[in-house]
Amino acid sequence: MKISSLPRLYLSSPIERGAIITPIPEQSHYLINVLRLKNNDKVRIFNEESGEFIASITITSKKHCHLEALEVFRNNSTLPSLHLAQCIIKGDRMMQILDMATQIGITEITPIISVRTQIRTINQERYQKCLIESSEQSERLSVPQLNSVTALESFLKHNAPSKIFYANEMESEDNKLSSGLIWTQDKITIIIGPEGGFTDDEIEIMAKASNTHSISLGANVLRAETAAISLLAQIQLLRQ
Repeated sequence: MKISSLPRLYLSSPIERGAIITPIPEQSHYLINVLRLKNNDKVRIFNEESGEFIASITITSKKHCHLEALEVFRNNSTLPSLHLAQCIIKGDRMMQILDMATQIGITEITPIISVRTQIRTINQERYQKCLIESSEQSERLSVPQLNSVTALESFLKHNAPSKIFYANEMESEDNKLSSGLIWTQDKITIIIGPEGGFTDDEIEIMAKASNTHSISLGANVLRAETAAISLLAQIQLLRQ
């Protein structure tokens, strides 16, 4: 079997050659009962600090196993900073954003509360699980950092060092992202509104905040999840 086709598993604990690691129960169940792996079968284990390793599985019971890190497959690496500040939207649409944004390469996400945000709390565990699973699937080494829910105005005050782009449906279509606004090593943040968009007062607050740029996403009115992925993809393309 090709190494690239081996199952991938994110582990939060440090990994080094020869280490014996016990996965959490949910991961053990997945390896033993879903994938139906056998003793000495190989998997890939990874995290942002240690990189990625080939590991061998030893099954100790119907519910438990341990993994031995055999050799380095990929060394750790750092992605350019890309922070998504997403106003919380309903249910599966928010999960879709987390999944696709992770695939595109975000390094950090902050759920935002704005005036028109209908949902003001999140299921932290569900969000984190989605980020991990998407990282495993998309071959990245790091899982995006998930921050606490934050009010829009507070977020702007504490993220001034970042270059902030916010999607503004009232902005002139001529004012789009361009290569002159994006540099490879910039710390970049994008802010995406909720269903119904930002209020006029919120647009004014963002316009007056430090280091912010109002961006048009074109003539069409986009759903929040479409706007987020469109803007993230544009930034990644301009960074290349």
